Amino acid sequence: MKNIKIASITFLIAFLTIFGCEDVIDVKPQDRVTEVAVYADIEQVEALVYPMYNSTEGWAIRRNDFWGQRINIEGASFEAKFNFRDLNSIYQLRAGGWSKSNVGGTFAGKWQNYWSYVQSTNEFLSKIDESPAMSLDPEKGEVLKAEVRFLRANLYTKLIKFFGGVPIITEPAKITDNFEYTRNSYEDCVKFIVEELDAAAAVLPTTRSAAEFGRATKTAALAVKSRTLLYAASDLHDLTFYHKQLIQSFILIQLRVNGKMRKMLQKP
Repeated sequence: MKNIKIASITFLIAFLTIFGCEDVIDVKPQDRVTEVAVYADIEQVEALVYPMYNSTEGWAIRRNDFWGQRINIEGASFEAKFNFRDLNSIYQLRAGGWSKSNVGGTFAGKWQNYWSYVQSTNEFLSKIDESPAMSLDPEKGEVLKAEVRFLRANLYTKLIKFFGGVPIITEPAKITDNFEYTRNSYEDCVKFIVEELDAAAAVLPTTRSAAEFGRATKTAALAVKSRTLLYAASDLHDLTFYHKQLIQSFILIQLRVNGKMRKMLQKP
């Protein structure tokens, strides 16, 4: 009888030790908010969007560069001049003196920075629709989603400006993914950008309050769309224009060869 009592007490102590300590072991972190908690609160979801606005780079050329935060891209042209003796890289760009070996500082890191933000926007868009926050406040959730689609489209305008056609990636990358993406054409990228901006413009508000100054609006989305289409329609991206220019750069001449007239194209 005594042994039974001892065994029962031992079992009870073990049971209380194992299951009673579960709350002690499974402690929620106090120095950070879990992803589950973030996507359960629309205010926390909104806070996720704020850092993505850094991708716009404001008026600077490169947000991580000290001087890049204090000069405008027009300084690389003849439209403006920034009076400071150490901005050689900007003047080299204007004079056609840049190469892959000396580009450095001002534009370095753009590829990595832009794709990092694309990853952030893709991750947000992959989770927001099924989140509790969207269910609790679908109207605000849809606006936040439109903001992120606008920011991603704006990132792609920057990517194609510097690198031409790039891969169109709309899903967040995982460590197990194959990162050998196929480059999409410039035209495909423009089409994607326009579709994304149209979708964002359909949801974004036309105006913002003073407290929301700088946030995306319908007008901003349409403005970026307009600029994208303007650049896409320029001679820079019109191959038929260059084909025509190439043909017109030759002249038709007549030569007498072995007593017979021969026509040929010759570059002037």
